[in-house]
Amino acid sequence: MIKLKTLLIQNFKGISSKFIVDLGAKDGGSVNILAGPNGFGKTTIFDAIELSLSGKFGRVEKFEKVQKGNADRNKPFYQNIENKDVVIRLWVDRGDESYILTRWYDSESPVKKKDAGRDNQPSDSHNFFLTYVNKKTENFSSTDPKYFGDKLDNPSEYINELFYGKGSLTKLNSIYYLFNYLQQEDSIYFLRQKEDDKGRLMGFLFNMEEDERKKNQLEQVAQHLHIEEIKLEQSIEKLKIIDGEKSDVKYEKLFREKDFDFDREKPFQSITEIDAVNEKYRQWSERLSELLEFKRSFEPNEFEKYAQYILLQRVLEESEATLRALIIKNLDVDKIIKNLERISQKLDLAEKFEAREDKNIIQDKVLEFFTKDREQIEEYKRLAKELNQLNTELNNFDKIISDLNTARQNCLTEFEKVKDHEHVDDKRCPLCDSAFSSYEALIAQIEEKTKALIAFNRDRLVQKQDLLQKIEAIANDIVAQIELFRRDNKPVNTEVLGILRDLPNREESIKKLLDRYLELSDESNSNLYFDSVPESEDEINSKLEKLKGFLQKSVLPKFRYDSSKIERASMYEEYFDKKEELFIRLTTEKITLKKDYIDARFMDFNNERLRYLNSRLDKLRTIKVKTDEILNIIKETIKNFSMEMIEKIKVPFYIYSGKILQNYQQGMGIFIEIHPTGGSYYIRFKTGSQSDHDIVYHLSSGQLAVVAIGWCLSINKVYNTNQHFKFLAIDDPIQTMDDLNVHMFIELLRYEFMDYQILISTHDDFNSLYMKYKFDKFGMNSIIQNVQKKVVEQLNT
Repeated sequence: MIKLKTLLIQNFKGISSKFIVDLGAKDGGSVNILAGPNGFGKTTIFDAIELSLSGKFGRVEKFEKVQKGNADRNKPFYQNIENKDVVIRLWVDRGDESYILTRWYDSESPVKKKDAGRDNQPSDSHNFFLTYVNKKTENFSSTDPKYFGDKLDNPSEYINELFYGKGSLTKLNSIYYLFNYLQQEDSIYFLRQKEDDKGRLMGFLFNMEEDERKKNQLEQVAQHLHIEEIKLEQSIEKLKIIDGEKSDVKYEKLFREKDFDFDREKPFQSITEIDAVNEKYRQWSERLSELLEFKRSFEPNEFEKYAQYILLQRVLEESEATLRALIIKNLDVDKIIKNLERISQKLDLAEKFEAREDKNIIQDKVLEFFTKDREQIEEYKRLAKELNQLNTELNNFDKIISDLNTARQNCLTEFEKVKDHEHVDDKRCPLCDSAFSSYEALIAQIEEKTKALIAFNRDRLVQKQDLLQKIEAIANDIVAQIELFRRDNKPVNTEVLGILRDLPNREESIKKLLDRYLELSDESNSNLYFDSVPESEDEINSKLEKLKGFLQKSVLPKFRYDSSKIERASMYEEYFDKKEELFIRLTTEKITLKKDYIDARFMDFNNERLRYLNSRLDKLRTIKVKTDEILNIIKETIKNFSMEMIEKIKVPFYIYSGKILQNYQQGMGIFIEIHPTGGSYYIRFKTGSQSDHDIVYHLSSGQLAVVAIGWCLSINKVYNTNQHFKFLAIDDPIQTMDDLNVHMFIELLRYEFMDYQILISTHDDFNSLYMKYKFDKFGMNSIIQNVQKKVVEQLNT
């Protein structure tokens, strides 16, 4: 037997801090009465148990349309304090085993939507919880996730197996609202359903869910057979319209080198759909008709002229680079370019040499290009060598003299600072300590020695000047040679040089032009081409215009064509690769025979398909008749069995509803009326009067609530669906009852449901005490828990 022992709630709805409530689980039956004013958490306890067991909020589904879902919400509706976890833990005892079911909303990594489009929609909020199970109970009161246990990927399946065993078809989240829970504001949930919906909701009471499932599968099969029958009939009708006599035409391939689908021996082999075959037949017939008309009107010679005309036009409009290359085709470009590059290099070196202020250093290339002979080169190299050596010696000696003079000057400067000191004799030389008649005589002697040192190097400078004059003479001679070279060799135009260099890249294009247009190779037209290197771009442009004029006036008119004889020119390439011999090989007679062959194969396909579809339709109709017969038997059997089972609940329901209602103005108990409708049935609840209207039109809301309680109790009593989980959660049932109804309700519970675990709430302290008195007197275990008091106590702790 399964019992609910303890419930822990934290940050859920109106309860912010951790709240633990004893559910009063005892051996045998037990009654837990939740008392206290409205708004302190009684319904919150029921909602927490509902969520733990069913994974849903029934109340939210009822009010789904109350709030628009077109905006994001900042948090789930049940989260009391934002950014704090919501934890619900339910302790379940099953025999000797205990299970702690935990529903956890993780505020650090929250789920905000799953099925809904916007964040934190109430209808989607039950999906935001993670579910865990743990068999260790010592840390039940902790809300630390490390004690939650194993995460459940499919919580509903696990809970169903826990309560009803593996393989059971009973689903707790389906029957909980019918067997176990009567909500405060909607205790007449079942009574408000449509009459035919009530009939369908009764199916699980009779353990017929599997039968209903198989019946639905068979209905789907029957519906599928019906749809397939219609499709086959439509397909056959299409084939009948185009049916005809088969003609005997032999297969012959039209295009040996190509593979077209209409030119295959079995063109329709890979196509199964009739509409697709019809479309292909239409396309191929049109294509062969076009091909036949093309064969009759097209002339390859005209197409060849057209191709040459278009090509030449394109050359004139788009291939100016090729034409530029064409006009210099007679030049020895490699030799010319090599010579021009050499001239360009010499002129570049000459320009750089002339721009230099110091022409004493002459590059080897300049000597090679612009000296008179080899002797002059050798003479320059000898002079340059002597000059370099002399410069090195002069540099070394000058440095010595310079350093010596600097040291002497520094010494004199320091001497000048201290010469007036009493211990210093200003008539003695600070450099050699020689005695002089006066300080002025000392200074004069030092200056004379400095001039002597400088004069010592004068002869070497004269020698250097002589070398420089000889080198300058060679440099002047080179400048003269450069002037002579520049006068005879002008710089090459960069555009001309570019055209010359591009010629090798255009050789293949030029060859094609010359092969296609023989006039370009005629000796009489040699004036179209350069026989010497053009000097300017203007000269090239002038020759280019002359070539274009010749092509337009003398060559292009020879390829004038008749456009009426080259219509559908694309077919010439697609089917014949622009080859005249292939075009001639294909005759109009062969195309006509191919059309006949396609017609014959199309008729063959239709006839064969028609025989196949008729055979398939006959078999399908045989299966359909058998299926309908079996389906009708199953429907009738399920309906009869259901009606028989409903009959069993009539009397208990009449008694229970009558006990609680007692005598009311329209009778005693409530009757159940069953009406068969084809393969199903509908249920109506009626009073004992002559009216055939449902009780919802006759009874007050309080009386309907009493009937709903009677209904819940009667199905629990008659149908043993919950034999392992005898639990009733009734949220404030007596708020709409008068005293007599309350008394009879308690009497019914304690006599008929003494082995149930009952959780019942009331806001009336007198009623809670009265219920406890009645249950205790009967020997049932009952406790009263003041929810307001418990919430305050646990909040303070």
